[in-house]
Amino acid sequence: MFALTGCASAPLDSTYGPAAGEDPTQVSPSLPTESPVRNERGNIVKATGEPMRIGAAGDTGVLAEFAVTSIVVGPSCTGDPSAEPENGFFVQFNFEGRTAPDLQESVKLDPSAWTAVDDQGELVDGQVGSATATSCLEADAYLPTAIGPGESVHGAIVFDVPTPAGALILTGPNALTGIEWAYPQE
Repeated sequence: MFALTGCASAPLDSTYGPAAGEDPTQVSPSLPTESPVRNERGNIVKATGEPMRIGAAGDTGVLAEFAVTSIVVGPSCTGDPSAEPENGFFVQFNFEGRTAPDLQESVKLDPSAWTAVDDQGELVDGQVGSATATSCLEADAYLPTAIGPGESVHGAIVFDVPTPAGALILTGPNALTGIEWAYPQE
């Protein structure tokens, strides 16, 4: 089980765990102590390029760190050019990130872990994934569905949402709040 944290000040090229030659019992992760910015829904607000962390401080530190590098509303479908959104609009989030070598279980960021808020601020009832969203791009353009230990990845998730503006929210297991990105972003 992963805890989502909203640290925004560490770059993606930060290291996990101790440096070569350091005693792992003497190294403490350097996570910012600032409280993340939350919106009226209680979600941590992120912009493109701001990293999110999965995991918690402790002996192993951060287990994974990802950033949405860009958001595209209405992407051109290059996998199946005839793919049409079932809910109204495709929104493509492009990611980069990596996982720590001591990650115990795979990280999954697939659409089933996400919810949407429409352009009126209302929570969308239903899934933000669809078969057509998973065929919009070439297969190798998508973020892997499961990311294991010690992996650096980049790729996209295409969401199928009802409005061309709104927000997408990633929530962890048993999480009361999540991490939220508004779209489109300037």
